[in-house]
Amino acid sequence: MIDIANPRDIDEDVENIGVKLFNIDDLRGIAYKNKELRENEVKEAEKNNRL
Repeated sequence: MIDIANPRDIDEDVENIGVKLFNIDDLRGIAYKNKELRENEVKEAEKNNRL
């Protein structure tokens, strides 16, 4: 489940019944990590293109 509300709408205890819960902070972290991976791929592609 994804809870992007502020304040949160979904109680974190749902994880006790096997529900994976993401909030806006989790999504920010995922987006930041993916952005870094893409930037590294661009650098690698540019380096390979110079060869």
